[in-house]
Amino acid sequence: MVQGKRKWGIGPIKDFIEQHGLREKFDALTPPKVATVAYRDASFKFYIPDAMTDKMQLAPLLGWYHERSLLEAFHSAVDSIGTICDLGANFGSHTAYFAAIMKAWWVQSFEPQAHLIDVIKKH
Repeated sequence: MVQGKRKWGIGPIKDFIEQHGLREKFDALTPPKVATVAYRDASFKFYIPDAMTDKMQLAPLLGWYHERSLLEAFHSAVDSIGTICDLGANFGSHTAYFAAIMKAWWVQSFEPQAHLIDVIKKH
């Protein structure tokens, strides 16, 4: 571990959630736990059932698009005419970005965790 940097584990997620009152915000989402994120003239609805334990799913609860700066860099470097593969798709935010923002010709999402495949299917 790099000195001065803290590894993001379950403890830091719980601390962050508590410090920002996110448990209450998450509990206020009516089932099925969908958060809306506005980004680039579009509105995305993300199913985030694991936001209290998954830092990636926590981003939409905060109104953020997960890894937006990384996706913007990818967008400027990759031709969207081909196939884009989202490996380890988690809850599908990158897949949605490739399809809706980049207008990718074809997007393939791969997620090894069965639970998260069900999450992606709900988008």
